[in-house]
Amino acid sequence: MARTFKRRKVIVALEMTDASGRNQLMGIFRFLGYDRHWDIRLLQTPDELTPGVVTSAVNEGIDGLITCVEGSPGTVEALVEAPFPIVALDLDSPVLKTRRHNISFAWTDDDGIAVRGARFLSGLGRIGTFAFVPAINDEGWSRRRKSAFCREIARQGASCQVFPGGDAHTLGAWLEGLPRPVAVMAASDFRARQVIEACHDRNLDIPVQVAVLGVDNDELLCDYPSPTLSSVLPDFEDQGFKAARELARMMNARRPCAPRIIPCSVKGIVARESTHPFAPSENLVRRARAFIAREATNGASVADVVAHLGVSRRLADLRFRQITGKTIGETLTRTRLDAVIRLLRQRHVPLSEIPGRCGFANANALRNLFRRTYGVPMRKWREKGRVKSDE
Repeated sequence: MARTFKRRKVIVALEMTDASGRNQLMGIFRFLGYDRHWDIRLLQTPDELTPGVVTSAVNEGIDGLITCVEGSPGTVEALVEAPFPIVALDLDSPVLKTRRHNISFAWTDDDGIAVRGARFLSGLGRIGTFAFVPAINDEGWSRRRKSAFCREIARQGASCQVFPGGDAHTLGAWLEGLPRPVAVMAASDFRARQVIEACHDRNLDIPVQVAVLGVDNDELLCDYPSPTLSSVLPDFEDQGFKAARELARMMNARRPCAPRIIPCSVKGIVARESTHPFAPSENLVRRARAFIAREATNGASVADVVAHLGVSRRLADLRFRQITGKTIGETLTRTRLDAVIRLLRQRHVPLSEIPGRCGFANANALRNLFRRTYGVPMRKWREKGRVKSDE
């Protein structure tokens, strides 16, 4: 007999005009692929979330809300009183924090973003000056990134200049006055594009004189204008996945849940033209990734990757972690697990064949790793996929 599931009614309010919102939604959908059943009402702009929407949601029996926006005036006050569970994405709202039960906060790792950016820029070589350009209004997330960037640069024995604020003319004059070559991290891709425009206005060569790094990897801002923009990539998809998982936990709980903080990771650095001449490490990591993609399921080890690169183990590990945020070993394991998932979806492939076909010499090691990573055995994961496809 097919299992029955209670379908949950969930509101998801995201900034769909931003890359972050689109990737958060991908993460939510990835969670729902694991045999969960929700009816989603998607709100795509901040002004769609209103006190009236909250009131209607209560009357309609909405089961939960995921939001990265505070909505129109009065909305957060209504959410504090709402009976359904809430997961807030990067919302530093003092009002929401007064809610005592059934609320969780999924936070992007602003410190991790800044540290990753500082290490990437310091690894470029030939840099004499480091600088940070905050967001225009220097909101809390921008201040956290600024502080962490300056701390990491200081830890490496260098100093950091911080743009004090002002219009485009002031920004250009400030950049022109910095000792060069200079590596600049901006609080966001939008702000980084303003840095690039200011450099153009002052005839500052990017990246020979000024290397520029943004945050968010918004493809519209990074890939199309010239030069293309290097960017730190937060794992917004992972944030959406964790938010959905947390909401499911609260909706399924038998009693009110205490507030929780859900930390979210940084995915890596996407290097483009704005830092390119300073980054021989980029090519090294690209070669490593290509080798891993080709040989991981053939049982390649970290030593095999290093031998292919023709550099020391220490240098390979350092450059790989600086740019990707993961070790070579972690990337090999992740690549093999992705191959396992692909074979589990091919139900004609016997479970006994999967370890060998995915580069695992020890079947027990794979079984234990899979359970730790996905929370269920491989056979159970495959059965869930079958039930979902049959319904």
